[in-house]
Amino acid sequence: MIAAPRALLAPLALLAPLALFAACGGGERAPRLYYETTLVKTPDSNAQEYANLQRAVPKLLEGRRVSVVERGEARAVSPRQLAQLPHALLRALWIAQQESFFGGELDLKVRTPQGTTPVTVWVGVGGDVRAQAGAWPSRPAPRSPEELERRWRVQVDAKDRGWSERALRALDVALSLLSPEELALMRDVPIFREKRGDSKRKAALYTQGTNCAARVTLYDTAVTAQSDQFIGDVSVPERIYPITTMALLHEVGHAVHNAPGRRAQCAYLKAVAERNALAQRANAARGAENARLVSEVAARDKRLKGLEAAMTRGMKRGPVLAAYVKARGKRRAPTNYGETSDGESFAESFALYRADPKALKRALPTAHAWFGAGAHLKEMSK
Repeated sequence: MIAAPRALLAPLALLAPLALFAACGGGERAPRLYYETTLVKTPDSNAQEYANLQRAVPKLLEGRRVSVVERGEARAVSPRQLAQLPHALLRALWIAQQESFFGGELDLKVRTPQGTTPVTVWVGVGGDVRAQAGAWPSRPAPRSPEELERRWRVQVDAKDRGWSERALRALDVALSLLSPEELALMRDVPIFREKRGDSKRKAALYTQGTNCAARVTLYDTAVTAQSDQFIGDVSVPERIYPITTMALLHEVGHAVHNAPGRRAQCAYLKAVAERNALAQRANAARGAENARLVSEVAARDKRLKGLEAAMTRGMKRGPVLAAYVKARGKRRAPTNYGETSDGESFAESFALYRADPKALKRALPTAHAWFGAGAHLKEMSK
């Protein structure tokens, strides 16, 4: 989810301004390592901006260690060398230098007159900065929702024509990153595409009804964010993904930790329907048959109490979420939005583990180890 814009910082002279869209529940940032889910919108730039950055960035980063990753190796950059960095790297460093990003990892699509470049900036809790530029992958988009249904055996609602090339590509990537068990879970969770929900800030949403039906809905906010941000490993083009992928994986994460509760809900509703059908037969029966069926209905009523209790426990906090909270330790989440609740913490960790496991390991290593051991799959099957 992405909130309304606020000023990022005062622009340099002749430097195009920036707008920042912060994740809901972000609040003040603590001095810790985290993955930045803030969407930084950067307008087109020009050659004059590059000259301004060459003068300004060395001053802004004075006293802070700066390094650039090239060919897999990080090399220290002196103030004089800093001014000679490519336009895209300087612009990314200018964005990331502000104190509110200390500890963060930012994946930025940086626009310059030369084109758009993926740049990741890692900021230490004390302000030291490391940056790396990458290259975009060549990734064809599925031609239709029906193609995705055939490929992944999932349900993709095709009524809304909002399934653009961008949206289809992001969904294809998200599904490709799931394990077989996670993909199987999503086969009865249809995926819808809507322009916007009850909030302009909503990127995607997992919902589960009282009738045991669940769905994931993708909104415009998540798709348009692709213009300014990505998710993944900048060092490997094939592992650079649309940021919409993270929004979709986040909602899959909710489906994962809700799976035991939903399964209990389905079992309870099925048992209630069977009990009521049996009661109808008992009402229509006479004599010994009536007595036998009434006794069986009473036995089922006792079992229903146990199923109802299991459903209530699972819907409040099932085994997946309980085990995750225990395993992650004192740190609450790998992102600022994840700090808002244990459920959001799980969903953010799950999305990062699938789309950028290095980012999760940096921000919340206990969660990375827990997912790496397949613990969520074991708990999901309970």
